[in-house]
Amino acid sequence: MTDNSTPLTCVILDDYPGVAISSADWYRLGDAVQIRRSATPHTGDALVTALAGCRDTGVMRMRTPITAAKAQGVVVCGTDSHPEPAVELTWVLILSVMRHLVPEANALREQGPWQQSVGRDLHGARLGLPGLGGIRQRVLRIGSAVGMQVSAWRPSLDAGHAEAAGVHLVASGRRC
Repeated sequence: MTDNSTPLTCVILDDYPGVAISSADWYRLGDAVQIRRSATPHTGDALVTALAGCRDTGVMRMRTPITAAKAQGVVVCGTDSHPEPAVELTWVLILSVMRHLVPEANALREQGPWQQSVGRDLHGARLGLPGLGGIRQRVLRIGSAVGMQVSAWRPSLDAGHAEAAGVHLVASGRRC
C-alpha cells in the first residue's frame, strides 16, 4: 500500500456479477479507478498481487478476507448496506427449490404441461440457518411467519440467544 499523497488507485475485488460500475459514480474519482472482476475470492499471493500499488480497495460480497490489514497499519472499514436484497433473494431461491419453479417455467416455455409437480409446503418444513446475524434474523422472521421450524448453529451461538430468537439450537456436527 502507498501513502495518501499517491494518486488514487482503487481496486474493487470480487465484482463477479459486473455491477460495480453501475452501483456508483466511479468516474467522479477520475481515471485511476480500476475494476478487477473475479469469480472467486482473492487469497494469499493472488490478493497481494491484486492489491499491489493500490491506495484504496473495495471488496464486494464479503468474499475476500482481508486478514493482515490491521497488522500492516491499514484501516479496514465497512459500510452499511441494505440487507433486504439478500433476504429477498434467499426467499426467492428457497421458494424456487421448494416449488420447482425453474423446471415448471421451462416446461411451460417449451409448450410442455402446465404443472409437472406439486412442490413442497414451507409450513412445517425445517429451515436451517448458519448463525443468527442481521440478515439471518430477517430470514428467520419470514420462515417463522410461514410456519417453518427454524434451527440454527454457530460456534458462538448459545442456547439462551437461540431460545430468545425462537430457534432450535443444533449441536455442533449435527444436521438441522
